Amino acid sequence: MAESSFGIGILGAASIAKKNARAIAKCRNGTVVVAVGSRTLDKAQAFIHETGASSAKAYGSYEEVLNDSAVHGVYIPLPTSLHLEWVKKAAAKGKHILLEKPIATTAEVTDEIISICEEANIQLMDGTMWSHSDRAERMQEAIAARLDPAGMGPLKAVTCTFCVAGDAEFLANDIRVKKGLDGLGCLGDMGWYCVRAALWAYGFEKPGSVSAHAGPLYNNEGVLLHVGATIIWSDGRRANFQCGFDQALTQYLEVSTQIADAHVVAA
Repeated sequence: MAESSFGIGILGAASIAKKNARAIAKCRNGTVVVAVGSRTLDKAQAFIHETGASSAKAYGSYEEVLNDSAVHGVYIPLPTSLHLEWVKKAAAKGKHILLEKPIATTAEVTDEIISICEEANIQLMDGTMWSHSDRAERMQEAIAARLDPAGMGPLKAVTCTFCVAGDAEFLANDIRVKKGLDGLGCLGDMGWYCVRAALWAYGFEKPGSVSAHAGPLYNNEGVLLHVGATIIWSDGRRANFQCGFDQALTQYLEVSTQIADAHVVAA
């Protein structure tokens, strides 16, 4: 590995980790996957073979990744219930952290994770990819243009939907519908993007209140399968979103001013 490279270690062999490992391989900024750890060595080796990260070392445990001196930062795509444990361990080793969303299932644990990283003087980022893309930058420019006082007026509303249709296997066995693994269900998985989109559109200004919509859908473990909410800022500014595992793939973002709107649709 070149001296200027930044070595990434991956804790776990989840499907989303495979997607991101391939994306890291396309980076031109010196970021390289140098280690992959799984609960078994065979799984780590299979992950490396499948993603083409041929220069990475395979480990049969997460601890071995943290002990690798070539690892400068770790990507943690583990179930949310395991985040706090592995953030503590990674921070103790001085590793920067890319943490898959949702960061945690409660505000208290989120605050603890942030404090741990601040005290260790390490960088913490969540795994929300789209807001760092070229498309998001172009969208931000379009929003700014519409907020020109001589143009379309101030931003008043954001509407966002992110839904997928989970099949029977997904709804029965996926970690995102298991209370002990990813207990926020669709809110932590799909809703995280919707909330991020609303905050992003309003320049990450802190809202005044949030109200859940009537009629949320839960599975038999009490995990959300569909939910919506309204977020309120001052002066009547608002965002409405819905997310779920119970309807056809819909990815929709609309940003509206007093006079006009701009929207992005993927369906």
